[in-house]
Amino acid sequence: MKKKEELNKIYEELERNKNRLEKTKREQKNVIQQLYIITKNLKKTELQLSLAEQKRQENERKLNLLKSSLDETKKKFLMRSDLLKSRVKEAYKSGGVNYLQLFLSSDSIGDFINKT
Repeated sequence: MKKKEELNKIYEELERNKNRLEKTKREQKNVIQQLYIITKNLKKTELQLSLAEQKRQENERKLNLLKSSLDETKKKFLMRSDLLKSRVKEAYKSGGVNYLQLFLSSDSIGDFINKT
C-alpha cells in the first residue's frame, strides 16, 4: 500500500501543479492583454502629444508674426501721430483755420494726413 499511497501523492502533486500552471497561464494572458492595451494607449497618447506640440509650434509662429505686425503698426501709428502733431502745430502757428477745418472734416487720422 505504501507504493500506492506514494503514487496517489504524486498524482495529487501533479494535479496541484497542473492547476497552478493553468492559473499562471491565465494570469500571464491577462498581463499580456493589459500590456497590449497600455501599449496601444501609450501610442495614442504619444500621437496626441506630437500633434499638440505641432499645434503649439504653429501657434508660436503665428504669435511671432502677429507681434511683428503689431510692432510695424505701432511704428506707422507713431510716425503718423508725429506728422499730425507737426501739421497741427504749423496750422496753429500760421493761424491756418483751413487745417483745423480739414482735420475736423476728416473721417480718420489717415484721411486727414492724406488730405494734407
